[in-house]
Amino acid sequence: MVAILVVIAVIIILIGGATLWVVRSRVLRALLVLKSSIVSLSDNDLEVENPETNRADEIGKMAKSVLVFKDNMIEGKRLTAKQNESGRLQAVERDRAAATKAEAERQRADAQAKQARIAEERSEMRAMLINDFDATVSQVLAVFGSAAHELQSSASTMSSAAEQTTQ
Repeated sequence: MVAILVVIAVIIILIGGATLWVVRSRVLRALLVLKSSIVSLSDNDLEVENPETNRADEIGKMAKSVLVFKDNMIEGKRLTAKQNESGRLQAVERDRAAATKAEAERQRADAQAKQARIAEERSEMRAMLINDFDATVSQVLAVFGSAAHELQSSASTMSSAAEQTTQ
């Protein structure tokens, strides 16, 4: 009877050791791989592979959940990159609009400066024409004044001659 109990105890120990070996090799190894995948994902390593997704047990379900997290992280990065690109394009468009506005302002300032220059040139031209006209009129008046003076002299001379002739 003791021999049977010893045999049963040895069989139980062997079955327990085999069960422990199976649990350790199948379950613990799978959990360590899953843990490694989760740690890699938390470090933003999106290239990590998880071979446990093919399992049909709870570990396979957990591995598939980790795969969903990985896919969501990839999608989040893609959306962030798209948003950054959109922001960059908006910044480029804002810069382009600002450059266009600055160019329009510069052209408007150039046009105003040109108009002011033209107005100044016209004013100078008017002043020059007025001065020329004034000089010409002054010369003409001087000539008329001289001629009037000569006429008066001639008239005085003729009047004196006429008086002398009448006496």
